[in-house]
Amino acid sequence: MFTRISRKKSWLAKTAVLFTSVYLTTVITACSTTNKDAKAPKIVATYPKNLTNDVPFGKMQVSVTFDQAMGSGYSWCSNSKFAIPQSEYRPYYSKDLKTCYRDVVLEPDTIYYTSFNAKKFESFRAKDTKKPSKPYVLIFATKTLNGKPGTIPQEIIDKVNAQNNCSEGIKKFVEEKENRNNLNKKPISLNRPKIVKTYPKTLTNNVDAGAITLSVEFDQKMVDGAWSWCNISQDTFPLGDNKPFFNEDKKICKLKATVEPGKVYWIGFNSTRYNSFSSASKYNFRAMPYILVFATKDKNGKPTPIPEKYINAVKKVNESQQ
Repeated sequence: MFTRISRKKSWLAKTAVLFTSVYLTTVITACSTTNKDAKAPKIVATYPKNLTNDVPFGKMQVSVTFDQAMGSGYSWCSNSKFAIPQSEYRPYYSKDLKTCYRDVVLEPDTIYYTSFNAKKFESFRAKDTKKPSKPYVLIFATKTLNGKPGTIPQEIIDKVNAQNNCSEGIKKFVEEKENRNNLNKKPISLNRPKIVKTYPKTLTNNVDAGAITLSVEFDQKMVDGAWSWCNISQDTFPLGDNKPFFNEDKKICKLKATVEPGKVYWIGFNSTRYNSFSSASKYNFRAMPYILVFATKDKNGKPTPIPEKYINAVKKVNESQQ
């Protein structure tokens, strides 16, 4: 199990958003325009775009954008007939509180369903008026293992369109964004911070024993004072002062420590549970998990072998940085 050194409090999945099972027919409600919901928030964009059938599988971000600032709540609702994007992260908002993100992992050749609010679950509410947004269904399909588009049944497409006609302005919003050559032309996940360098370099097996300053460098400015230096055991984590710090440009985070001769060390920068390393950009994107494994020279000055299972874990996790 990973642990972390961080100034941010950890999140317990059981106390976050209510992910509940609802049927598609539950959220197929009649459209109406009254004075009551005149100021209710409207959904103006989603990523992926609704009914897209060629979404790449793997790690990505699902997002929903509203026409006004929202409160801190959210209702990402599920449907027992479809898969819901799996995630160990809680949803989070952009700084302007208009876009809510969820980091997920998608399987190939799968139809995914998410409803933003539903008939009995309305935690997506405007920050100022507290009005709930109307239910909006997002359905998309991932590519097959052969890279071909998935299939969404026409019956489902018709039901989704019937529901989502209640949310006005989405077409206009997308057109305006595309005209400005914005992020709609590429997945938002491409903006997540990437690790470009570590010291020592991962899988190095001849590091000198003694005092050392460990470091991790990102490709963009990060939030100062927020970090997740993770371990799998106390024995494989370098002893130090447990006080990481960033340099002036906030791209390099360092930790002073002491390493012993003939030992293998394992450090995780963010993990599926602890993800405090995040960008200082408008959207505060979380950095993808990355593993640093290195070994020190033995007492005779010879390299120390790194176990094959560690090497395989490094290659598997660090592929997300490519």
